Amino acid sequence: MSRKTKIAVLGAGRVGAAMALDLAADPDLDVLVADRDGGALAPLAVRGIATREADLGGPALEEVIAGSQLVVGAVPGFLGFSTARRVLAAGRDLVDISFFPEDAFALDGFARERGAMALVDCGVAPGLSNLLLGAMAARMDRVESFVCYVGGLPARPAPPWEYKAPFSPIDVLEEYTRPARYVRGGSSSPSPPSPASSGGSSPRSVSSRPSSPTACAACSRPCPGSPRCASSPCATRATSRR
Repeated sequence: MSRKTKIAVLGAGRVGAAMALDLAADPDLDVLVADRDGGALAPLAVRGIATREADLGGPALEEVIAGSQLVVGAVPGFLGFSTARRVLAAGRDLVDISFFPEDAFALDGFARERGAMALVDCGVAPGLSNLLLGAMAARMDRVESFVCYVGGLPARPAPPWEYKAPFSPIDVLEEYTRPARYVRGGSSSPSPPSPASSGGSSPRSVSSRPSSPTACAACSRPCPGSPRCASSPCATRATSRR
């Protein structure tokens, strides 16, 4: 009988819980989910998944991941970078979906020193969208453009936001208050936060704000038409308003 691979899922929010359920369905995986909110863990425990109530911003993090062979990060954005660093410091490989503002490539040398690996932005977009583009680019002679529709657009939009948060509401707000990075003609330039974040416009005007193009931090070019991005989606660090 083969030994099961132990995976620690950090965070039992909207996406973390969904990933934990998917992972736990694999008989070859032994899944532990940790979160400080016992209420978020309860539905998973009922489904037979091992859970642990712990403040992942404190010393309990190292205890949670101690017995794991792989860590899945699904904490809020403001905890993402520091959590990733601590997981790598423990020598554990990490697959992360956290929407943190820091540059993940700043951890590259740190991870190499500890013989650990981190795959970041492994959510829907960026993440799955990049994999879809990569798959198409590998099968086609040339990809001239790529459009990915993704977001929390409800069937019956209701004011003031006309939006349904499919992931952490805190991080949804972060998408409007953080600066964005636009790539036009191969040149990158920063864009200030949405005017609504400073009280300059209504929530409705925020919902109509155009999305910034997905860009690759490895080469600073738009992913559509960039072979480097298409062939290496896990190295894509995209900054976009979803």
